[in-house]
Amino acid sequence: MMVTNASMPDHFPQVASSLGPSSRACPQGSLPADLILDILKNTSPLDAARWGRSSRPWNQLCADNLLWKHFALRRWKHWKELPTGSEWLEAFRDKYRKDRVVQTCLDSVVRYPAGRIRNLVTISELQVDALDALAANEQHRGPDNLSRRYHVRKAEALVNRRWVASQWLHLCPESQPYFSILPSALPQRTFTLEYGAWLICKFTNRALKFEDLTAQLDELAEEAIAGGHVAPVDHPAPAHGSSIEIRARQLYTFLFEFKGFCGAADSFYDVKNSLLKDVLERRIGIPITLTLVYHAVGLRLGIHVDMIGFPAHFLGKITTEGGVDWFIDCFRSGQEVPGGFKTRQQCEEILARHRLPPREEFFEPSGAREIFTRMASNIIGIANQPPAERASQTLGVHAYGSCMLLLLLGPVHNPRRRFLYGSLSSDYPEDVWFAESDLATLRALAQDNAERTLDLRLLSNEIAGLWAGDGERPVPAVKDRNDPNLTPRPAYVVGTIIRHTKYDFYAVIYDWDRTFEGNEGWFALQANQEAMRDGRVQPFYSVLSLHPSGGTTPRYVAEEFIALPPAAELQSVATKLRRRVNIGRWFDRWDKQNGRFVLVQEKRNVYING
Repeated sequence: MMVTNASMPDHFPQVASSLGPSSRACPQGSLPADLILDILKNTSPLDAARWGRSSRPWNQLCADNLLWKHFALRRWKHWKELPTGSEWLEAFRDKYRKDRVVQTCLDSVVRYPAGRIRNLVTISELQVDALDALAANEQHRGPDNLSRRYHVRKAEALVNRRWVASQWLHLCPESQPYFSILPSALPQRTFTLEYGAWLICKFTNRALKFEDLTAQLDELAEEAIAGGHVAPVDHPAPAHGSSIEIRARQLYTFLFEFKGFCGAADSFYDVKNSLLKDVLERRIGIPITLTLVYHAVGLRLGIHVDMIGFPAHFLGKITTEGGVDWFIDCFRSGQEVPGGFKTRQQCEEILARHRLPPREEFFEPSGAREIFTRMASNIIGIANQPPAERASQTLGVHAYGSCMLLLLLGPVHNPRRRFLYGSLSSDYPEDVWFAESDLATLRALAQDNAERTLDLRLLSNEIAGLWAGDGERPVPAVKDRNDPNLTPRPAYVVGTIIRHTKYDFYAVIYDWDRTFEGNEGWFALQANQEAMRDGRVQPFYSVLSLHPSGGTTPRYVAEEFIALPPAAELQSVATKLRRRVNIGRWFDRWDKQNGRFVLVQEKRNVYING
């Protein structure tokens, strides 16, 4: 089913191909050509193509380059690059063909589990050219609207991850020949530190624009000057002291006292402290992100601040006109030294306390790859902390993106490789394109040794397993509620909205077990806390509960704690659940008449009689 902006028959590209080059010719006896073209602009591309077949003058008129430019820009918002010269008709045909590819692949993804990875990868290969067709499908209101929206979001996220990876390749020229993507053009001439920090955020937030982040940094710089907090760069040099040092200290006071940026001493392991977008909004961060803010704002004010990869604690560094180095602690905000400025001797004393030698490399500016490697490693380190220390539901995907970044920045013998592919096979099988590119890079760049051999074997087997599983039609393990041998019989069908009587939350059932089949440690804890009357010999349900943050949380619930919600609240709860994108993984739509969600086709073959 086509759900694009303007329906056109399959033969349209062949019709358009019959149109000749642009011409001033006008059909004999008709209105002036310019007026006819204005009229054509208010019709559809299909009408223009059909009229172009009526005669040679109409053929020449309807092939007008500006006419097809109008049609193309009206239909598509996203362009890898805009055509130049008289190429708009060909560009329209090319974009239309790609829309058809996206539509065909997406329809297959929604309807059939077999080939799902292949189709998603095909969509992602089109990159920006796939986004308009995907956006049109997201507005689809057909009988499979929930599952279609879910797979559209998966495809959009995949396109985004692939684009972000292409941007990182600008920092990794040695890996470019082995990747199935080419680096997209940078929005600026150089790969700045703030651009890389934005890419780390964008991996999980495809709507985030680089301009939104830079605007916040611009505003900080403008306020620093306009408010008189920092002297202008052309301000007369002071009679005593260093102008660079004075302005750097003024900037430090402005950011970390007046604007309130500070170190996350009480929530160090919150992943938001590692994301520049959140640091700018919350004004809380860890040493490397706070130093990056100081560096980026300083750059706008003509203050050169180097990023120093000091052991365990990132620092900034300025050098005065007289060659004096100052090392700047942006995290502790002057707790150890007033103003946060340290001399080299003070830094060496810190190293001595940690029993580290004062190596010269500890005081030299870090390169971009080193900085981003450390930022990515920090995020992975947060993921390895005990659950009580973490404070983000999106930490897993941030850690996955950081592993991908580390493999791009250092592809040879990277210890994160096996962690990444464990996540890939379980959560992101559509990223098999990255695994194949990484495998090619590893074969080409790594020296032959036992570790390389093991990595190659594991990675090859992982890729082969993903493709083998994608080509199979899985045989479902059928669950029939009316099976006479099934005791006790589940009282609720899949797709039913329920209320938990003990914890008072709403959820929808997406699976059931005849008796308890979960983790024994969880059961011992829950049975003790909830005082289960019927114990493990009762049906248990897997449900998606509404989460205050806007998502859904999987839970495992005993039947004795389940009740149906009041009829007056059913539609309201259903509306809230329908807004959660991941519900489309299990359900096609909400059936208002029967008051429950309808399973996707592949799940209907599993749950006989619900």
